Amino acid sequence: MLLNEQCCHLNEQDAAENNLTSKEMQVLLSLNPEETVSSVDLAQRNLLSPSRMSRIIDGLVSKEYLNRETDEHDRRYSRLSLTPGGIKKNKHTMEFKKRCESKIKSKLSENEFAIIQKALRLLLFSMEDEHGISFTDSTGHH
Repeated sequence: MLLNEQCCHLNEQDAAENNLTSKEMQVLLSLNPEETVSSVDLAQRNLLSPSRMSRIIDGLVSKEYLNRETDEHDRRYSRLSLTPGGIKKNKHTMEFKKRCESKIKSKLSENEFAIIQKALRLLLFSMEDEHGISFTDSTGHH
């Protein structure tokens, strides 16, 4: 819980400095710069309800970090992708995450870091629900 609190605090600080909510930052990070996804896929990827994801998408579109294109054959479906500003923000935030990881790694041996990674994967695996849904990052890694 303390680790989660510290990570959340760092993410909130970075998000606030960039005029984003922590959930908006999470959604930005869950997109690869070159991909296009549906809002349903994005909601599932971020473990959010469609209505919550809709509000986040609206915020990211209004801040010009996300493109939303309505499908001409099915108006209920929209395609989402990062804008050039969204790609820049995504890369900036990924660099922030790398700096955090480097800070952690600088205080641990390679073996200690490997043990922690393995323990976290086991913890995430143990948290899977009865349907096999697990908590993963945008690349599908635990």
